[in-house]
Amino acid sequence: MNVKKCLSALLVLLGCIIARAEDIDGSIFYMDTNRTYYLHTPPQYDGITAVPLVINMHFYGGSGHYQASASGMNAKSDAEGFIVVYPDAYGFPPSWKMDIDLGFISNLMDSLIADYSIDTLRIFAAGYSNGAFMAHVLACNLSSRIAAAAFVSGGLMITDWSEFKLERAISTMHFHARNDPVLPYYGDEYYAPVEDMVSSWAGVNGCETGPDSFYGPTGALRQRWSNQENDMEIILWSTDNADHGWPQDTNAYKISANDEMWDFFVAHPLPPHQSIDEKPLSPGHPATLEHRTISRNSLIIRFALPKRESVYPQIFDASGRRCMFPFEVVREAGECRVILDISNAGSGVYFCRIITPSRAFSGSFVVIH
Repeated sequence: MNVKKCLSALLVLLGCIIARAEDIDGSIFYMDTNRTYYLHTPPQYDGITAVPLVINMHFYGGSGHYQASASGMNAKSDAEGFIVVYPDAYGFPPSWKMDIDLGFISNLMDSLIADYSIDTLRIFAAGYSNGAFMAHVLACNLSSRIAAAAFVSGGLMITDWSEFKLERAISTMHFHARNDPVLPYYGDEYYAPVEDMVSSWAGVNGCETGPDSFYGPTGALRQRWSNQENDMEIILWSTDNADHGWPQDTNAYKISANDEMWDFFVAHPLPPHQSIDEKPLSPGHPATLEHRTISRNSLIIRFALPKRESVYPQIFDASGRRCMFPFEVVREAGECRVILDISNAGSGVYFCRIITPSRAFSGSFVVIH
């Protein structure tokens, strides 16, 4: 009996040791530069079950650690069980460079997917001030990977939305105070007015309904545009007196950005099997699967390239979740092939996606063990 009690106590102790949040300072090498980030995993994370990822980007002159403190998102991560990463911008003072950092964030996503159990249908972007500008860029350019995005006290320095070509419709949430002294709500010579910007988001997402207006119990105004056909929605939270801060229950916003955006994120995962201008893999196309039913450990993909190109193979399971870390191989013009290791894949139906700079193809195959 005493032995059982001791074993039970030991198991409880081990559970307490295992079930704890972790804070990690990491880095990846990108464009000949060591780029850093701060990452927080919740106590529920076990390394097996896939969990959502939130990319939370800091303000001008800030850092990942400063953003964690300013947003207080680690507590929400612990409560809801998602991983949150706070990338560091580069330079002095640190600021986001939209063209360069788009590649950095994309590579960071790849690295985290490889190292952690990430639900690739639930990767979200959030940002504060200058970081919100960067979150806009991610939503515009990586909508095939970013499920939804939220922006706090930050907009875009353009008004011509023809500059952006969304790969798919993407839901976004905006927070902005009408008395913001840093990024004016009504715009200036550099920044588009917030309501014009949000209306543009609604337009490019095909939201024909709205705005529906609602005043919360604390006086914050919520405006909502929606597209019922694809479940897209654009939401703007605004208030008269909150300056340039991150909305919390305890400041002038009187609402929690973390609570609002997390509920919003949960409602808008990435659609499974999202494909963009893809053609089916078949003998009539330049890329073909050598075997549709696989009973050994390798999948061979044959294809033809008109010129030397980079090739990015990906594999998804039947639910649409990525189950192979995407990697880059370079193939010369003409007939070529890629051999993928599928020894760790269980029996079932899978989807293969082949992407090159000039084309994309997709097809299915069955693994039988």
